[in-house]
Amino acid sequence: MSDVELTCMSDIQMKPIEWLWEGRIACSKITVIAGNPGLGKSQLTAWLASIVTQGLYWPDTYSKAPQGEVIFLSAEDDVADTIKPRLLATGAVESLCHVLQAVNIHAADGSVSKRGLDLSQDIKRLSNAIGSRQGNVKLVIVDPVSAYLGKVDSNKNAEIRGLMMQLSAIAEEHGVAIVMITHNSKDDKKSPLDRVIGSIGMVAAARAAYTVIKDTKNPELRYFLPLKNNIGNDYNGFAFEIKGVVLSEGINTSCVYFHDGLVDAKKILNPEPEEKPTATNGAIQFLRDLLTNNPMMANDVYVQAEGGGYGKATIQRAATKLGVIRKKQGMGGGWLWNLPKPYEEPEDSIDS
Repeated sequence: MSDVELTCMSDIQMKPIEWLWEGRIACSKITVIAGNPGLGKSQLTAWLASIVTQGLYWPDTYSKAPQGEVIFLSAEDDVADTIKPRLLATGAVESLCHVLQAVNIHAADGSVSKRGLDLSQDIKRLSNAIGSRQGNVKLVIVDPVSAYLGKVDSNKNAEIRGLMMQLSAIAEEHGVAIVMITHNSKDDKKSPLDRVIGSIGMVAAARAAYTVIKDTKNPELRYFLPLKNNIGNDYNGFAFEIKGVVLSEGINTSCVYFHDGLVDAKKILNPEPEEKPTATNGAIQFLRDLLTNNPMMANDVYVQAEGGGYGKATIQRAATKLGVIRKKQGMGGGWLWNLPKPYEEPEDSIDS
């Protein structure tokens, strides 16, 4: 008898992917959201819960969330003063939001003790908690996943892959989307995907992975961008801000506000390097100012350029980049320099 199971493709019934957020977060799959601390990842989870518990449209407007319940595993934020206020600020239906705060351990003598959930040994307990809601749970949020790994070493690929397989099985069994929050490493020389803390097995096992980053010029602006998406959209994301909200009870909290439209993820994650200031760049502006509405003989240009601190070779390179029109003035005359008109093609002539 074989120790492995083989299934013939002809015996497998195809099925479409069911989406929590079409093209972005799938039901029955794992999604990872990574980012540095303090950028709003937890506020994003409250917003996700709001959309799901209300059955609202997502910000790209063409897809609607299947309405259902949300289970939070949150190890860093207090439920009463942080999580619940954030949920209420987003308009989430609080009766459809649940927090898994502890695991009850029953001793032989009938006593009961409590401890935090440990995914390395409580996978079945988590599955039972999801199943106890009679199929109404649509989203499970684990924030951050590192707090629930127990003895699993997040840097060991085999251990992480083994755990992810078990979580994937739970997601498939109950048809829920599992969203895991994690952090980025401090090494900004790595690619955005490689900066996700822990074994690459976590991101590899997830069907989609996102990052939350700040805008380089506006620290109040953040981006929610795809790092990978094996089954959906991996080329654009969203810009958002975190704004303060005061609830009717006088409690201060915060909420995400998405900007209209989409942003190009690849351009933001892999920006083109800024052109460093060079002598030629400065000479281009000098030459543009000098020749605007004022054609000049080349020798006069060189005199002016020397006074501005630019040598002949530098000013010639600038003229070529600027597309300066250089025309010989008769057999014995010099070269007249003029800026090109919009409709003229730059000439490549070289001064003698």
